[in-house]
Amino acid sequence: MSTSKVNNDFIWQDRDVRFDSKAAELELRKGEVAIETQHNVEDTKGNVGDRGMLVSTNLRLMWISAKKRRTNLSIGLHCVVSVRMSVKTTTLKGTVHSVVVMTKYNKSNFEFIFSISAANAEPNLFVHVQKLFKSYDATRLYRDLKLRGAIIKNKELDLLRHEQASVMG
Repeated sequence: MSTSKVNNDFIWQDRDVRFDSKAAELELRKGEVAIETQHNVEDTKGNVGDRGMLVSTNLRLMWISAKKRRTNLSIGLHCVVSVRMSVKTTTLKGTVHSVVVMTKYNKSNFEFIFSISAANAEPNLFVHVQKLFKSYDATRLYRDLKLRGAIIKNKELDLLRHEQASVMG
């Protein structure tokens, strides 16, 4: 699902779900801001027992394995369908806080579960992920216009391909 060449003009970070990306694809692009970074987070569904770092940005969620940086996820916020949190207590791991991120990408549905033990977690640990998704979802139209559809360039109307402007008299 990952492209081999990173094109800085093409904004894919909020529109793609990528697995095992190259280091260059994990770098923040111009205008992307890291909002929160959490350590000791397990990708419970895809990399059981492997802890890593969960980075929330204004465009995506990234999980990067602490053992092997090449094992990673980039989840664009545009692909996110829902976010829910849970707290479970098991005999093996004790109390565990989790965030479940449901996504849709290229006609496929993906479920990602990120977990952290309560011993390493603060109360409301994953609340920011839920708030980030709600904020992104509420501003989709503005983001599309701002990120992809700047309509004025060099004080001229920038027409889309096959678009024509007419003068109303």
